[in-house]
Amino acid sequence: MAISERTFVDRYQRATTLSSAISSFDPVFAPANNEKILPPAFATFVEEVDAANSAVTGASDDYTAQVEERNELLAGAKDRCSRVISLLQAVPAWSHELTAIKRHYDKLRGYRPARVKPPVGDTGETGVKAQKRNQGEQGHAETAKHIANIASGLEKINNYTTPVDDISAAAIRELADDYAELNGAMGSLALDVTVAREKRHAIYEGPDGLRERMKAIKSAIRAQYGTKSAEYVAVKGIRL
Repeated sequence: MAISERTFVDRYQRATTLSSAISSFDPVFAPANNEKILPPAFATFVEEVDAANSAVTGASDDYTAQVEERNELLAGAKDRCSRVISLLQAVPAWSHELTAIKRHYDKLRGYRPARVKPPVGDTGETGVKAQKRNQGEQGHAETAKHIANIASGLEKINNYTTPVDDISAAAIRELADDYAELNGAMGSLALDVTVAREKRHAIYEGPDGLRERMKAIKSAIRAQYGTKSAEYVAVKGIRL
């Protein structure tokens, strides 16, 4: 089960609280044989944790923006291709081409993309979610082919002229190319999200990650100040 973004933010905030606490201790917090949990080093590491969270957010936002742009383009493609069909129906000489083009338009019109979210899972997306994502991308790829086939059909019509430029053969071809380009970018954007999540997972849960460093800090505080000290009381309630 994927961990919520709120959980990562909460853990970062707890790390910030711990970092502030150990920086204020007097006598100075000076753990033996572990420079990575010294106050300055841990403060720097907490900044890396924040950057890892921001990287996931940024990659996810880029993915979501691309999904929304593609959906808008799809809606526009349906509208423009519908107008193409109306124009073809108005010209009896184009009835033969209309039959072939309309088959592809009917597929385009009937396509309803599933709601797509950025990849989840901090060690890689697998199972049902990955399968649904792949199926969704396959549906978009097939839709791109239908738009391209509509453009190809228009390009074969002699003297195909339009009252407005956005339903010309060239415009529909450009639409098909734009849609295919957006489809092609989705895999890279999904990979960016996955890589950002995996890097963050290592920072939080790796052998030298946030959990282990916070655990080591608490142990070092107990050793240096004692379990009844004000310093230990100040941090013992901070969850890892």
